[in-house]
Parts: sequence; structure tokens; C-alpha cells
Amino acid sequence: MDETTMIFDSSLSSASILLLLITCYVLLEVLFYLFVYRRILLPRAQEFTQVQRYRDYPNLSDRTKLFERILDRIERHHYKNSSNDGDDVVAAAIQQFFYGWLRPKETNKHPYHEQQTNKSLTSRVFSEVSLATTTVDISSNDDDDDTVDDNISNNDLNNIIEDDYDDVVLSLTTSSTLEEVERKNSTTTYYKKEDETNAKGMITTPGIGREGLDDFFAWAFFGKDPNLNMTLKEVLEMEKFYDILSKKYGLQFPFSGEWEARRLCYEPVIPTHRPFLFYFVVSVMKFFGNLYLKYVAGFTEYRTPSDGLIYWYRAAASGSKKRPPLLFFHGVGPGGKTIYLPFCLYGIGDVDRDMYLFENNSISCAIGFHHALSEDQTVRGVNEALQRHEGLSDEPLTLCGHSLGTCPITWLLSKKASPLRSRIGQIVLLDPVTINLSEPDVMVNFIYKRNETHHPPTTSLIRYYSDMVIQCLASSELFIQHYIRRHFSWYNSELWLEDILTTTTDDQSSSENQNTIQILVGLSENDTIVCASKAKREVQYWQQQQQRKNENNLQLKYYENVSHGHCCADPRYWKDIYATMMQQEKELLLQHNRRTK
Repeated sequence: MDETTMIFDSSLSSASILLLLITCYVLLEVLFYLFVYRRILLPRAQEFTQVQRYRDYPNLSDRTKLFERILDRIERHHYKNSSNDGDDVVAAAIQQFFYGWLRPKETNKHPYHEQQTNKSLTSRVFSEVSLATTTVDISSNDDDDDTVDDNISNNDLNNIIEDDYDDVVLSLTTSSTLEEVERKNSTTTYYKKEDETNAKGMITTPGIGREGLDDFFAWAFFGKDPNLNMTLKEVLEMEKFYDILSKKYGLQFPFSGEWEARRLCYEPVIPTHRPFLFYFVVSVMKFFGNLYLKYVAGFTEYRTPSDGLIYWYRAAASGSKKRPPLLFFHGVGPGGKTIYLPFCLYGIGDVDRDMYLFENNSISCAIGFHHALSEDQTVRGVNEALQRHEGLSDEPLTLCGHSLGTCPITWLLSKKASPLRSRIGQIVLLDPVTINLSEPDVMVNFIYKRNETHHPPTTSLIRYYSDMVIQCLASSELFIQHYIRRHFSWYNSELWLEDILTTTTDDQSSSENQNTIQILVGLSENDTIVCASKAKREVQYWQQQQQRKNENNLQLKYYENVSHGHCCADPRYWKDIYATMMQQEKELLLQHNRRTK
């Protein structure tokens, strides 16, 4: 009897302890949600940050060239598919491009959208009246978009409207048929030209008007909100976009439309709450990953002195250094580099080469808005790391990145920003978001798709499963969303293959001294973030161009029936990637030896 009582008391005691632990955990989660997540973290995530400078497109005229470059790529891939002259197919493809970057206007907006719903009169005046009627003295040599004097405030522009309105209307009445446009919430009557989409031979785009395109162009190509801080020069430069669309492709747009622009950095961060337990598990996983790197794999953790870039370094085994140093940049995911350790250590890593594993805590599901490094800071940090361990060596480098980790590779390849540009000999791009980044696929698939109802349902089981995994582990997480929406610039991260296939160093211009970069691109057929078919088409186009010049430094690996990340997670693909890297490295070392002789 006493033994039975003791067992019962012991069970009761265990149940009480378990109940107490569960109660404490639930209380912890409630406190974390109410006082940390809702009151501190979520409001902090909504804060806006300064837009990154346009590194390769500093002048206003460069933005127009960038826009034309995007349109030329669309035309290049669609013109040959037309049965006639190709214009109809190209125009339709451009329309689809705009439909991707815009969306149907929302009737029920998120609360954080409310402060952005009021549209000012001044932000739309240039869309309603002919810009030709405004006298502006713009020097062709003054192309800097950072001029403070040209900022147009609401009051200043309202004064312009009041002073010159009669002249504007008179000019329009003498040259065009007018139609009256009544603005909602305004007692003043304004006029605009007859809808130009009625012009003969012009193509309309149902639902899309200049109102939405103005917002998109201003965000994407000027880093501005047209309702707040567009300059007159920027507005006039943006008008050239419409001229190109009209004259070259026959596309015209009315003022108003039913679609609004997606503007990444000007929209609220809308995450899905993660319990504190999720972040605790990620921290534990990262802790054990660091222990493995340090005590088993032989790596040492470092932090650059200038900006605090974290990286792990392992020198090649004594006397066995035979291959170029490998720099790896991880993608988005819990634990950051930790989930890539098997691939890095046993897939592409060797003891006969120096290895660098760079960390980005902002995309690693770690609590805190970790001093997100800018592009310049990242490039400077990588340079400092190499100088610390490699000195002033001119040895070629191999850069490997997966998913968002391919963006730092683009930054390092920049001629204007990277001191390491001439040393890069090989790049490995796995599921790269950087190829065709100006296309809407990556942003829509990663950020917008889960919150919008107009997208068609996923029919493939593989794609559906991949969507769920990405949404649960990455795309809806608070700190990852904050980094993408507040610290990421597509225009500095897009990789144009034609810019790097064959380049010449600054101090050597002869053909035999050309610095040819070996490129390996790995794509997953069922990728739910990257549009693999578009990226494949782009890579294959430049492969054909290379073959015409008897060059073969661009390799493509297209993995069928797999989704995003499988090439790094499944050991079956490691051997193929490793073998191709080795083949390219042999050519790279031969080229380097010829240059140094």
C-alpha cells in the first residue's frame, strides 16, 4: 500500500512539475508576444531606412538606360517567338512585366498602409498636363539626382500650378481636344489631353494607368515616393520612360487604373509571428554548428575591424594549398550558414584550399535588428578579411553563393565599388536570385504571394511543399522581411551576365591578358522563388554568344524535378557541382599562370 502510494505521489509530483513548466512556457510566450514582439520589434521593423545609392547608375540618364536595358532583354527573348514582326509578342511581354510589378488595388489595407493612402495633388500634376508646357532650364551636363535645390514640395508645386494653370489650359486648348477630369475630394476642375490610348495603332493595357506606373517607376528607378520627394528633373526623366514605351512598343496608358504598384521599401513589414521557442531552437542549432566548425572542422571565427562583418576562416592544410581560396555566402534560412555546413564542408570544400564562410545574421532568423551591413560595408569587410589572411596576393578567387547569397557576389563584381574585382576568377551561382532580378518573379514569389489572393493556386505537389517550407522558415519571418524590405536594393544586386563574361583589367588591354571569369549556374526546375525557365533562357542565350566566339566559360546545371535549395541540401548533386568547379578551376589556373609569366 505504501509503495503504491509512493508511486502515485511520484506520478502526481511529475505531473505537477510538467504542468508548472507548461504554464511557465505559455506565460513566457505571452509576455514575449505582448511586450517584446508587439511593442518593440514590430514597430521597429516598420521604420524606414535610407535608400541605397544607385551604384552603377548614378546619373538620371543612367536610369533611363537601365530601363531600356530591361526592355531590350524582354525584346531579345520574345521577338523571335512571333509569327509576324515580333512587335505584338514583345508588347505583350512588357505588359506582363508591368502586371507582375503591379497588383489589383486593395480595398482592405493593412493598418500600416493607412498613412500612405492619401495622394497629394502635386504628385499627379505631371501626369495630367503636358510637361512640354512647363518651361524648365535643364543643362545636359547637370545630371546629378542628388541636387537639393530641385526638390519639389507640395506648397511650391501648388504655387506653380496656380501661377501657370491658365497658360497650361490655354496651351492645351489650342493643340488638343480636352476632357474634363474631376478629382475626388477637390472642388477645383482640371483638364488633361484626350486619352492617348485611343490613338491609332496604340496598345492599351487593361487595368494599368500612369498613376500606378508613376509609383513603380519612382520607386524602382529613382528610389523615391512621387508623393513626397520627387525632383523636377526626376519627373522629366521618368517621362522619357513613357516616350520609349509609346514610340518603340506602341504602349500607351491612361492616367488612372485599377492596379497599384508594388514598392518594396515603402510598404509595411507584414510578418507572421514566430514563438520565442522558434528563435531559441535556431540559436541552439547555430551554437552547435559553431562548435562543430571550431573543434571538428578547424575553422576560426573572425570579425572585421571596420564594420563587424562576421566570417569563419580555415587555412589550407600545411603544404597542400593547390586550389584558389573559396568564399561562400549563404542564403536565407534559420541559422544562416549552419544549414549549409554539410554542403560547404563535404560537398565543395577541401583541405587543399583556404575557405571563408561569411555570415549575414539579418537573414538567419536571429532575434534583433543586427546592424545590417550595406553593400559597401560588405565589400569592404570581405576585402579586409582577405588582406588579413592572404596579404596582397593576386591569386584568383572562387566565389560561391546560394539564393540571396548570390547578391554579395554581384557587389564584389562591381568595377566601381569592389577592389577585388580583378582577382575574381570563378563564381558559382546556385539558385541565383540575381539573374533577371528586375523581373518581378523573385520578389512576388518570396514576399507578396502569401498575402495576395489573385495568384492562381499551386498545382504541383513539389511546388506546394516548397512554398510552405519557404513561407514557414523564411519569407514570413520578421527580421528577414525587415532586411529585404528596408536594406535590399534590386538595382545594385542584379547580375547582368554580359558584363562579366569577358572583361579586361584596367592596366592590361591586350586580348591575351583578358581576365575571363569562369561561371557556373545551377538552377532547380521547380524553384518557387527563382523563375528557373527565365533564368535558363538567359544563361543559354549567353552560352550561344560565347560559343560563337569559341569560348566556354559559362556552364549551366539544370536540375529537374527539384525545388529551391535542393542542390545544396541533397548530396546527390554535390559531386556534379564539385566536378564542374574542378574543371573550371583548371582552366582558371592555366589562365592565371599565363598572365603571371
